[in-house]
Amino acid sequence: MTTYRAILTLFIICILLLITSGLQHPLWLWVIATLAVLCIAFIFAGTKIISLNFFLESISRGPKNEKAIALTFDDGPDTYTEDILSILKSYDVQAAFFCVGSKALKKPQTLKKIHREGHLIGNHSYSHSFGFDFSSSKTMAIEIETTNLIIEKLTSARTHFFRPPYGVTNPPLSRAVKKTNMMSIGWTVRSGDTFIKSRSKILKRLKRGLKPGAIFLFHDSKKAAVDVLPSFIDYVYQNNYSIKRLDNLISNAP
Repeated sequence: MTTYRAILTLFIICILLLITSGLQHPLWLWVIATLAVLCIAFIFAGTKIISLNFFLESISRGPKNEKAIALTFDDGPDTYTEDILSILKSYDVQAAFFCVGSKALKKPQTLKKIHREGHLIGNHSYSHSFGFDFSSSKTMAIEIETTNLIIEKLTSARTHFFRPPYGVTNPPLSRAVKKTNMMSIGWTVRSGDTFIKSRSKILKRLKRGLKPGAIFLFHDSKKAAVDVLPSFIDYVYQNNYSIKRLDNLISNAP
């Protein structure tokens, strides 16, 4: 049972217990209102925080019994994808790139290079639009399937990994992911490369999040990812961690 269903079930049970208890007005209304506000707050948090597995099960970290992590990059192929590929190649590191279908069509050679250099390609929807989260499950499934076809056509590789745009989840997306037989992937540590200006602050955030099984989120659309990546990889190795490709890291995840 997802957290979403568990919360709703608990809310309904509490309401039924209150009704059958004979609790009198106005206290009854205040209790109901408080429970309703808490339920809404939980649902809002569940929508925004993918690791809560609120609406659908998402893998947001690997096993905790091994000093290994995974690097993932969202929103490409984009401006800095080639730079990131060069850095990864210099360290002989394999990562996962969650690609946007419409961008892959604009940069097919970059997508092919990602695959050719041994990185995992994941699905990050076709449009990555702000309206995606308000779409029907049918529309979401079409975006996922379209992007899968683009990836397969350009690389001859099939992907089963999907990362929701912005990490936002909801019931329609849960249905779409199940319909398309995809595995939802979250993250353990968000680098902050989309909203933190300071390179040192991003690096500090990454270092603080270095834990066994951690999945790190970067964006190959942001120069900050390029600026901080070499220093972070050095730090990972200095602390005797290994960097695995995402699918290898999570192969034994619970």
